[in-house]
Amino acid sequence: MTTRIICASVLLVTTLGIAVDAGAQTSRRRSSIPSSSSSSSVRAELAATLLESGKYSDAAREYRSLLARDPRNANYRMGLARALAWGGSYWEAERELTLLATQRPNDPEVEKLQRLVRPNLEPSSYEAREWVRESPYYTPYRAALARALAREHRYSAAIAMYDTLMRTAPSASLLREMGNAYSAANERRGGITRLSEFVARAPADTGYRLALIDLLVEDRQYAAALAQSDTILSYSRTPGVLLNRAKINIARDDLGAAEQDLLEGLKLKQTPEAYLLLGDVYRWRGEYGRARSAYDYARTMSAGRAVTEAFAQLARDERSVLTFEPPSAAEYGWQSNASFDGDNAGVNYSTVDFRRGFTFGPALVSAGVQVRQLREATPTARGAAGSYAPEIGVSREGIRGPFYWRLGAIGGFVAQPLAQTIPTGSIAFTGRYFAWSGALNLSYAPAYPSLRTLA
Repeated sequence: MTTRIICASVLLVTTLGIAVDAGAQTSRRRSSIPSSSSSSSVRAELAATLLESGKYSDAAREYRSLLARDPRNANYRMGLARALAWGGSYWEAERELTLLATQRPNDPEVEKLQRLVRPNLEPSSYEAREWVRESPYYTPYRAALARALAREHRYSAAIAMYDTLMRTAPSASLLREMGNAYSAANERRGGITRLSEFVARAPADTGYRLALIDLLVEDRQYAAALAQSDTILSYSRTPGVLLNRAKINIARDDLGAAEQDLLEGLKLKQTPEAYLLLGDVYRWRGEYGRARSAYDYARTMSAGRAVTEAFAQLARDERSVLTFEPPSAAEYGWQSNASFDGDNAGVNYSTVDFRRGFTFGPALVSAGVQVRQLREATPTARGAAGSYAPEIGVSREGIRGPFYWRLGAIGGFVAQPLAQTIPTGSIAFTGRYFAWSGALNLSYAPAYPSLRTLA
C-alpha cells in the first residue's frame, strides 16, 4: 500500500515537471519570435533616423514599406511626404500630402509642408484652382493660378487674376508677369495703359517703371521707354538701370549711347553681363580687339556658356565666310530688292520683289512676291515673257556654346502666262563652330536666270 502511494507520487511529480518544462520552452520560443508591432516600430525608428541624417531616398523607401503594412497610418505618410519633399521629389510629395489632407484635415503641419512644396511645381489651372479653393486668401496660390492660365494661353483670365492680385498684394514681379501676359495676348497697347495706371499710383516704385519699360520696348516705343529710364535714373543711377537703358539704345540702333551707359554702369559695378553686352557693341561696330578685351573681362568673372558663345561669335565675325553660305529664308520687317542682268547677246533679265518678315513663336516667317521679266532682242528672236513668283519662308536659328546653326525653308511657285506654272522650293542648313562653317542648300526652281534665252 505504501509502495503504491510512493510510486503514484513520483509519477505525478514527473508528469508535472515535464509539463512545466514544456510550458517554459514554449514561452521561450514565443519570446524569441518578434511581433509585427515591434518590427514596425523598429523600422519606423530607422526611417526617422535616415530622414534626420539627410538620406531622403532611403527614408522614403522605409516609409513606403511601412505604409504597405499600414496604409492608414498618418505618421508614416507624413514621414514619406517629408522625405520626398526634402529630397526634391515635389510632385510625389504633393500626391502624398493630398492623401494626408483627407486623413488629417486642417492640420497645420500638413498645410505648412504643402506651402513649401507647391512653389516648386507648375500646376495646371485646374490644380491651382483647387489650391485656391483650399486657401482662398493665400496670395502665392492665386499667383500660381494666374501663371497656369498664362501657360495655357488663357490670357484674358490670367490678366484678370493678375489684376486682382495687384489690388490685394501688389508687387513689381507680379506687374511684370501681368505685362508679359498682355504681350503674349498681343494686347501691348492695352497693357501699357494698364501698367501706366499702376506707375501713376506709385511713381517712386522703380520696379513698376521697369515692368512698364519692358512692355514699351516690346511695342517698339523706344522714346517712351527711354523717358521712363531717365525718370528712374533721376532718383538713383544704379548699374542695373543703366544696363537696361543700354539695351533700349541697342534696340534703337544707338550703339554710341549704349556704350556710354555700359561704361558708366561698369564704373559703379562690374558684372559679366555688362562686359558681354559691351563686347557685343564693339563687335557689331567691327572693333574686334576691344570686343575681345571686354569678353576677357567677362571670362575672368564667369566662365559660363554665354562667354563661350560670345567668343565663338567673335571668331565667326572676324573670319566671315557668309559669301559662301545660303541666304536666310526670312528676315524681320519689310524688304525690297530689284535686280537687272543682261548679256551681249541681247537677253535681259530683271526682277522686283517685296517681302515682309515677322516672328511666329521661336521662328521667323516671311511672305513675299517677286515680279520677273525676261526680254530678248536678237537677230533671230524678239519678245518678252513676264511672270510672278509668290513664296513663303520660315527659318530658325540657335546657339549652344560655340555651336551655331540656322535652318530655313522656302516654298512657292512661279506663274508664267506664256509657259507652265512651276513649283519652287528650297531648304538650307548652316552650321558653325567658332570660325569653321559648313552649309547645305537644296533648291528647285526655273533655270532661266542662268540660261539666257526665251526658249
